[in-house]
Amino acid sequence: MRHRSFDSPLLFLAVFYAVMYFVQRRAAVYENGVQLPADTSGARSRFIRWSQVERFHWDGDVLTIVPTSSVIGGADLGRPLLGGSIRIPAEKRAQVENLLARAASAS
Repeated sequence: MRHRSFDSPLLFLAVFYAVMYFVQRRAAVYENGVQLPADTSGARSRFIRWSQVERFHWDGDVLTIVPTSSVIGGADLGRPLLGGSIRIPAEKRAQVENLLARAASAS
């Protein structure tokens, strides 16, 4: 009986993807804004204050944020902010909507 030799490149790829899964940054919602992670479109990780949100919409449990495009309005280093989408658990949606409503009424 002959055993197959151990395939080290395959093991390396499996370990690499497992590490990337646990290391990847996730979006986070804070009282004064939302932290969006870097994504595959090339957008860097960015923090968007609630006051910088120009408009937003819900698609089920996904919140899509479109920030102001004004450089003076809060973009960093002369680059406009890029928006993004994040999945909000159903039990947290009311809290996020309250934060967005407070920011809209303050504007």
